[in-house]
Amino acid sequence: MNGSTIENLLHPSQVKHRPHNYLFRNNGDGTFTDVTRRAGVEGHGWGFGAVAADYNNDGFQDLYVYNYGPNILYRNNGDGTFTDVTARAGVAAPHQIWSGGAAFGDFDNDGFVDLYVAGHIDFDLRHPPQPAQPTCTYRNKVMRACGPRGLKGAPDVLYHNNGDGSFTDVTERAGVVDKNLGYGFSVLIEDLNGDGWPDIVVANDSGPNYFYRNKGNGTFEEVGEVVGIAYNGEGSEQANMGIAPGDYDNDGWTDLFITTYANDNKTLFHNDGKGVFTDVSYPSGIGEPSIPLLGMATFFIDYNNDGWRDIFWVNGQLYPEVDRLFTDEHYHQNPQLFQNLGNGKFLEVTKEVGLAAFQLGGRGGACCDYNNDGALDVAITNIDSPPCCCKTKEAVRQDTGFR
Repeated sequence: MNGSTIENLLHPSQVKHRPHNYLFRNNGDGTFTDVTRRAGVEGHGWGFGAVAADYNNDGFQDLYVYNYGPNILYRNNGDGTFTDVTARAGVAAPHQIWSGGAAFGDFDNDGFVDLYVAGHIDFDLRHPPQPAQPTCTYRNKVMRACGPRGLKGAPDVLYHNNGDGSFTDVTERAGVVDKNLGYGFSVLIEDLNGDGWPDIVVANDSGPNYFYRNKGNGTFEEVGEVVGIAYNGEGSEQANMGIAPGDYDNDGWTDLFITTYANDNKTLFHNDGKGVFTDVSYPSGIGEPSIPLLGMATFFIDYNNDGWRDIFWVNGQLYPEVDRLFTDEHYHQNPQLFQNLGNGKFLEVTKEVGLAAFQLGGRGGACCDYNNDGALDVAITNIDSPPCCCKTKEAVRQDTGFR
């Protein structure tokens, strides 16, 4: 995904080289080829993220790109190209809505994946907040960027897949109306209480998280406070960013790890069974070491192939001014990796595996074994700089590092 500038969006006809998204094809030899134009997926919005799923059950993975402004659904044609079917499918968003996250999932078990899109802010580029407002400060210093507090939140949307290539907005009917207009970021659709029906979790920036429990009849009930993930264990709301689902203790229940803003611990929620969670951030050893940096994308990854899911997340400050204004905080930050010790505890191994050397304006990330060597690798997208790939050195137990 690529971002843009306010000038580009306000005056697109005057832009000579418009920013666009990129699609890289894996060549199978450790290299990738840029096939963006050939595939027809350039886009020209202010990209924020993308999710993939076979929404029309034709055996090919399709792409949904969420942006500031209209989102895009690309149908995979099966020949290396895609077609923009957003209008036909009915899954765009208004021009001034910033969609912060999205997820595909078959919430009604009808065999077709549905789509949930989290709205972050409703923002008019022609009337941005004025500097020096209380919401335009960080650690009592004035910043050029503002929010999200003080800005209008954007509504979330649940789209039901009709099975004919189109979607229907069922947000109100399904009972998932974002009444508080939370600043939505990451979304997860997964059965977290073991009843066979996928639930929906939304990580909200600067507010409580949502847990929509699937009632199995096409409707949901918001129970974030009841199940224990709306706030941290101290009852405080956090600036929640990324969500990682994974059964870190191998007890058969999916746990949740959520990244947060700087100067706050990242949060590990243990699934105690049937979708009831306990904040174990500090008992697990993750709490204190995770406080200083600003966490973004995150996922569970068994980086050393020992059968226990470790936790990786991307860090990067949002304010470039921090390098000038503070001595204890930096704009570019290193990712963090915590090794699962198999006893409910985690140990930070960021330095040991070589990740401390990666000083990045980290935003997005993903993991997979891109070269089929048996070890999971990591890709990180950064603001104002190229993405990077952290390749595991060896696919061996207890001896894996990154380079």
